[in-house]
Amino acid sequence: FGTLRRIQISDNHIPQLTSLVFAGLDRLQLLNFQNNKMTGIHPDLFQSLPHLTTLDLSGNELTQIPDGMFRNNRMLRKLILKSDYKDFYNF
Repeated sequence: FGTLRRIQISDNHIPQLTSLVFAGLDRLQLLNFQNNKMTGIHPDLFQSLPHLTTLDLSGNELTQIPDGMFRNNRMLRKLILKSDYKDFYNF
């Protein structure tokens, strides 16, 4: 899976992910994780994705993004947070 560049994990009702779920996918560029009813994000969830350029988290139930969440994602150019996001602090 190390050469995988795009993943679409939409509409699966996945409320949480562990911090190591994307380990070994260091070439991943696009992650579509919309409409999964995710309620929280582990601060290190995307740290193993240095080539991530596009991340779609729209349509989830997030209320905040942890500090430093994207510190290793220097290639990230498009972050989509549409829908039911209400109170973002420390972003």
